[in-house]
Amino acid sequence: MIKNKKLLYGILAVVVLAIVGIGLYVSPALKITPPLLVTITTDKTEYQRGETAKITVKNGLERSIFGDFGYCGGDPFWGLEKFAGGNWIRLNFSLPLLYSGKETCDVVLCERVESAELKTTSEIKDQWHLTNVCEWPEESIGVPKTEPKHIEEGNYRISFTYGLGREGFNLLETKTIYSDEFTIKEKIGMTSPKNCDLYEMPMTEEEIEECICPGGYEKMNRLSGAYCATNSQEPCSAHTDCPQGEHCISGDGEKWFCTGQFAGCYFHDPENPEEQICAD
Repeated sequence: MIKNKKLLYGILAVVVLAIVGIGLYVSPALKITPPLLVTITTDKTEYQRGETAKITVKNGLERSIFGDFGYCGGDPFWGLEKFAGGNWIRLNFSLPLLYSGKETCDVVLCERVESAELKTTSEIKDQWHLTNVCEWPEESIGVPKTEPKHIEEGNYRISFTYGLGREGFNLLETKTIYSDEFTIKEKIGMTSPKNCDLYEMPMTEEEIEECICPGGYEKMNRLSGAYCATNSQEPCSAHTDCPQGEHCISGDGEKWFCTGQFAGCYFHDPENPEEQICAD
C-alpha cells in the first residue's frame, strides 16, 4: 500500500513538473506587442561640433501621416530645443544659406505647398552639419537680421510636428514628438586641424590648406577661404529638392543639378533660369 502511494505521488510530481515545463516553454511566445508610434531619432547621443547628425522620422502607425518635409530657405522640417535652466527652450533658428562661398542668414519667402504624406512603415531622413546656425529674435521690427554663429555646447533634442490628416494647407489632429536628448561638445583637438567651417572669412592660404571636412563632405576652395559641402550632383528642379547645404544650379540654364560648390558663372534660380551670377 505504501509503495502504491509513493508511486502515485511520483506520478503526480512528474505531471506537475510537465505542466510547469510546458508553461515555461510557451510563455516566451506570449510577447507584448510594442505600441505603434511615430518616432524621430538621431544616430548618436553625443556629437562633437563639426560632425553630422543623421535624423530619421519613421511612421510606425497603421495609417499615413502628413507633415511639411521640405526646406524653406534654411528652415528644416524639424525643430530644435535646448535644455537650459531646468527647462526645454525652443530655438527660433534656421540653417545658414551659402552664397558665393559665404554663409549668410537671409529671410527667404517661400511659396506655401501642401503637406506631404508619409505612408505607414515609411521613413524620411535628413542630415544636420553641426557647425553654424542662425538664431532669430522672437519679435522684431522690420526685416530681422542676424549672423551665423557656432552652435553652442549643451544638451539638445529634435522636435517634429505631424498631422493625422490634412485639409488644404492645414494639418489636422496635430501631434508633436521629440527625439531622445543628445549632447553637442566642442571638438577635441580643434586647434589642429580645424573644420573649414569654423574659420572666419577671409582665410589665410595656410588655413585653407590645413582645414579639413568631416566624412561625407567635400572641401570647396574659394579665393576668400574654404568651406565644407556635399556635392551630390543629383538632378533637381528647385532648391528644396537638394540636401542641406546644396542648391539647385545649372551651368547652361537647361540641366539643373544639386551641388554645394559655387564657383565660376552659373544659373542659380530654376524659377528665373536667365539670371546668371559669377563667383570667385
